[in-house]
Amino acid sequence: MKDSNRSESDIEVVKQLNLKIKRKKIAQIFKKVVGIRELALVLFIIVIGIILSILSPYFLTFSNINTLLLGVSLNAIVAFGMTLLLIAGYFDLTVGSVSGLAAGVTAVLMTKLDNPIPVWLAILIGLLIGLVIGIINGFAIVKMGLNSFIFTFGGLVFFRSVLFIITKGSSIARLPASFNSICQTKYLGIQLPVYVMIVFLIVGDILVRKSVWGKKIFYIGLNYKSAKLAGIRVENYLIALFILSGVLAAFSGMLLTSRIGTATVSAGTGLEFEVITAAVVGGASLFGGKGSILGSFLGAMLMGLVLNSMALLDINIYWQNIVVGIVLIMFVAIDAIYEKRKIFIS
Repeated sequence: MKDSNRSESDIEVVKQLNLKIKRKKIAQIFKKVVGIRELALVLFIIVIGIILSILSPYFLTFSNINTLLLGVSLNAIVAFGMTLLLIAGYFDLTVGSVSGLAAGVTAVLMTKLDNPIPVWLAILIGLLIGLVIGIINGFAIVKMGLNSFIFTFGGLVFFRSVLFIITKGSSIARLPASFNSICQTKYLGIQLPVYVMIVFLIVGDILVRKSVWGKKIFYIGLNYKSAKLAGIRVENYLIALFILSGVLAAFSGMLLTSRIGTATVSAGTGLEFEVITAAVVGGASLFGGKGSILGSFLGAMLMGLVLNSMALLDINIYWQNIVVGIVLIMFVAIDAIYEKRKIFIS
């Protein structure tokens, strides 16, 4: 009898231990999942998607999903360049104005001259505008040591003013059909910017995660001086990142103009804050050394989903910037608290 009672009690103890081990493993797995920003964002996006599909019958329609992805793609393309700068410890506030300026100049060259230039050449000049502004930003900030926030904020105002002067403050419509068709033509029901975003996402994320080039950008963001002492050509890397940011902004601006068939003077307004928000939500840090291309895409997707839900639920459009601002402040605050805790623990 005593042996049978002991064996039963032993079995019960073993069961309790196994249950504790299982709970511990589940807790560890959950902690890992929540700790990975990308997975947490995927879960969050799925939850929001489920809620929206219940609240609005239009959410899961092909037309709405296509519109959502199209809007996200234009922001995500710029966010990829911004993310790389944030990882390196810098940022670029000129992207919105560069986007508008490149699109505006391209439209003027194709329509307003006595002898309009070919579409391909106008697009090339638009991209060159982004490249030149990237070089200016890079040299001023990296070589001359100017503050990236102050200098690019000045550029934001300056280049927006140049756009108003060139376009005389009015939108430019009746663009060449060959230019409009670039983004208005659908391939398998989806427009070109979505495919471009997917290619940039895959290539960019692999490069940032796996290549030596990507690892060096993280090293620069984590410790600028150590990266320089290690033989990394820090200044060349940073200038290249500012150039990439400028070119991607110009490219996105022309894609938007081709999509809507009109170059507007307001194009790109507020874009800089939208892409910084997407990058920060995706895990990038304003302190440098953190971030991913996949994360910035998911951040852009989440922001696009929030704004899309506001439109579907007929919430006043003027609330959109308030929501973007709240999300940015919230994630920056979380990031700042995390950095302070990390310093305190170390």
